[in-house]
Amino acid sequence: MDAKTVARHVKRNYLNALKWEVFADVIPALTELAELGWKHIILSNHVQELAGLVSQLKLAEYFVDVVSSANVGVEKPHPEAFRRVSRTLPVQSQCWMVGDNVTADIDGANSVGIDAILVRKHHSSVKYVSENLLGVAPVVDAV
Repeated sequence: MDAKTVARHVKRNYLNALKWEVFADVIPALTELAELGWKHIILSNHVQELAGLVSQLKLAEYFVDVVSSANVGVEKPHPEAFRRVSRTLPVQSQCWMVGDNVTADIDGANSVGIDAILVRKHHSSVKYVSENLLGVAPVVDAV
């Protein structure tokens, strides 16, 4: 099998929603935050087809936009990735980044003045941390 054929198989498998797992706390957390008035945008270092994958995973209804680095040409933690999303928001909107990567998600967001919550991990330099997504609403509500 040549490299092009292997690459097609890898991509087809990568984009197969049956190969992905949605954590049990995702939908309850998104629902709770939406009930509190929050709107959700995905900003991810991911492939061009991310929005389709999100749809296949039955998550699209929870997001107003899906922004993939492959579509905007810049990856987190580059400040421009966060600015691209920020420019789509109403003026003076409160915005949070929720992620599991200190460098890409937390440091990247903080570099442009966006508060960020680290989930599923701990790091001594991170101000806001939650064991899981269900802990996000109490953090944003308290701040």
